[in-house]
Amino acid sequence: SEDIHSKTNKQTNKQSSKMNQITVKIFYEDEVRRVQIGDQNSELTFTHLESTVDAIFPALRNLPRTFLWKDEDGDMITVTTNTEFLDAVACMVVPGQTSVAKFHIKVLDEAKAPAPAPAPAPAPTPAPAPAPASVPAPPVAASGPPPAPPAVHAGVECDECGVFPIVGPRFKCTVRDDFDLCASCESRQEQPFAMVKIYDPMHHPAMLVVVQQDGTVRGPRAGDCGRGGGGRGR
Repeated sequence: SEDIHSKTNKQTNKQSSKMNQITVKIFYEDEVRRVQIGDQNSELTFTHLESTVDAIFPALRNLPRTFLWKDEDGDMITVTTNTEFLDAVACMVVPGQTSVAKFHIKVLDEAKAPAPAPAPAPAPTPAPAPAPASVPAPPVAASGPPPAPPAVHAGVECDECGVFPIVGPRFKCTVRDDFDLCASCESRQEQPFAMVKIYDPMHHPAMLVVVQQDGTVRGPRAGDCGRGGGGRGR
């Protein structure tokens, strides 16, 4: 009967050592917070302390940190695991008594924080297969109306090469009587007088009058500028 009683006492002591909620004081720099952590429906864990600190000090959420507590010898003990946390609570909190667990937060220098494991090197990317030779597409005909045929200056002859009639632009001298050139002859050499470029036979001038720099007024006769007046080149 003594062994059964001793076994029952051990089970009772083991059950009473499990705590669901405790009161803690959290120290960070010049701030002290007193809160209750834990859940009535589950056992107390280190995660309860960490989530409470994240809620109270959101600026520390993404910073490397550690928790410290002072043992009976006055030494500051580091807590990083759930086992270390439960051991600290067992030393600071006595079940059935009004006691508070005290934890200090220390933000680690990033240079001293353990470096993350290097990421594995990416697998080499295989070279893409050469693309098949493309067959050039046949040229696409330009859309839009076909170009207009060159203008024909009926009854007008080139006074250089003698082509008759002039096809394309016609160049009419502003001084020489009845003097016309085709585009080919006009481009061969510089002319001594100004030339009027006529694209369309319907746009030929009825009369040309030129006042030169010395004040002399010169120009072809009125009939020389149109078509069919006085022979070719009119």
